[in-house]
Amino acid sequence: MADVVLDRESFRALSSETRVAILKKLMERRMTATELAKDLKITAQAASEHLRKMEKAGMVVPAKHSKWVYFELTEKGRAVLEPGTTKLFVLLAVSLIAVGWSTMRLFFTEHIAQGPVPAPIITGVEDAGRTLAATSAEKAANTFASQAPAGGFEAFILVLGAIGVGYALASIMRGRR
Repeated sequence: MADVVLDRESFRALSSETRVAILKKLMERRMTATELAKDLKITAQAASEHLRKMEKAGMVVPAKHSKWVYFELTEKGRAVLEPGTTKLFVLLAVSLIAVGWSTMRLFFTEHIAQGPVPAPIITGVEDAGRTLAATSAEKAANTFASQAPAGGFEAFILVLGAIGVGYALASIMRGRR
């Protein structure tokens, strides 16, 4: 969603608590003027007048369905009630990608030794004509442990991504109350 530009008509439409309540009701689902009047305990004529003013401001649009006229929010009306929701979902997606990437880098990739790798120790054991190669597991483990990259950047991205996920989820949940 792009930034919402509020003109004079939009401010007039939002100046009434009843019209703001109508916008919130329409956020749940599309409704007729009669349904809105019943829910908000106002007359159907008053609901129709409020809807006309919001339609003029570009916040609601009528949708004729057989003999009923339903009103639903436009993108502008939705953006007034949910500012920044798109930004939060982008933050959530980027944070999840960062967490996934850094987790893969930290835990699921083999660390490449940045120095000499011990050569396998050839034993004299033969199995059906093949010489078996064996490595000193303890020596190789010590070499890899001492030369494995620390993963500082990946750990930083993991923490940053986790903070981003937490912030985005908290903001989204706070907005749903």
